[in-house]
Amino acid sequence: MELRDRIVKSALEVFSEFGYEKATIAQIVKKAESSKGGFYHHFQSKKEVLDEITTMYLDEVYSGYNRLIEDTKNDTIYLLNNVFNTINDYKKQKLSNWKELVNLYSHRDSYAIVQKMAFDFVNMTADIYEKLILKGIDERLVKPKCPKALASMWAHEVTRLYSKVSQIVSADGDDMLYNEFIAHAQFVEDTINHALNMDKDLISIRQPAVEYLDMAIDMMKKINEET
Repeated sequence: MELRDRIVKSALEVFSEFGYEKATIAQIVKKAESSKGGFYHHFQSKKEVLDEITTMYLDEVYSGYNRLIEDTKNDTIYLLNNVFNTINDYKKQKLSNWKELVNLYSHRDSYAIVQKMAFDFVNMTADIYEKLILKGIDERLVKPKCPKALASMWAHEVTRLYSKVSQIVSADGDDMLYNEFIAHAQFVEDTINHALNMDKDLISIRQPAVEYLDMAIDMMKKINEET
């Protein structure tokens, strides 16, 4: 493994264990079996390493989207549904690292990083939705009035749903917030189906969103029981 990759891997482990603010470059260097000179050859600060880790997460999502675009075995409606499922599957994989992710992004430097991550995620997701919507128009499966605006709204609403998951999990699955989440997911599903102007509703958002939320709540309960 190249030194830069070792530093990133080691930093992820150190940040996850001690939290970003308490972690030191000395700890990262030691775990990476490097020197401070080696660290500063590749990165100027802890924040730069965290930026790299964040980019790595986004690249994983982007790779999933690319596989969707290259999928020629399934129809466009399936692929439109599978954008959300791709995000869900990725986030489900990360649930087991929930505590580590909290340690990564719960600090004073994280706000700008999280905001940029959300911005990049929305743009990336809107782009894949737009490409698939245009494909559906060519195939005469969907008849939206404004594909670009619809793709952007769809991506923003998906992001809003996921931001609510963290809020609900932190509130121990508060019933009012939970029911609001279900209503929001249903509203997004109804709105997207209506805007696509299909012969019947074929886009599913509520069910996979609630499944992910339930998994997140259960995972947090297990984490709390272990601590």
